[in-house]
Amino acid sequence: VDSVLMDGASQSLPAGTRTQIDLDITDVDITQGLRVVVNVNSPLDAQTVTINNNLSARFGAVLDQIMVQALVAVVDNAALDEEFMVDLDEDLRQEISESVQAAEYELELTHTLEIAGTLDVSIAGSQFDLFSGNPANEIRLGPHNFVSNQAQTGTLSVQDIQQIAGFINVYVGYRGVASGSGAGNTSRFTPDQALQADFKLTATVRVGS
Repeated sequence: VDSVLMDGASQSLPAGTRTQIDLDITDVDITQGLRVVVNVNSPLDAQTVTINNNLSARFGAVLDQIMVQALVAVVDNAALDEEFMVDLDEDLRQEISESVQAAEYELELTHTLEIAGTLDVSIAGSQFDLFSGNPANEIRLGPHNFVSNQAQTGTLSVQDIQQIAGFINVYVGYRGVASGSGAGNTSRFTPDQALQADFKLTATVRVGS
């Protein structure tokens, strides 16, 4: 990975003192850990060296200020959760309840993650009811897969829409289970990666009586 040479002709290691050497290691792929090897060489000009067997030297290494460009990790059925509240005013609720004839939804994920799995969407009247499995308190959509930049669609019935309009508060939750798509369920992660979920609901509305 890197090396440094201390030349006895210009540097010394006085007994009882400590010498620190800093190595700036950048743009290096490390896969098997780090090992520090110290070699002590006698002079090259055939001078004799007296070694006191009662003396000793200690060498050590410390990794400081580690900045990682990317890491590879095993992702095995990892859980992904996200939830938020949607603000629906009273007029919109009333219009939805009285006029909506049908609705379609579109879910699109945008990411560069090396993962594969499924993602469910839950729409409920409270955080507690998200993914509760109780159809009286939530609408469950999915499962969807983690493919990126590809719209995944489905339908909502009039009853589903009216149920959502009747919630005092409307919460939307995403819940996924993912594994790495590389060998041995591995994934490579970089600091600039992100996952964005875009959810769009399109309704057919009755106009007039």
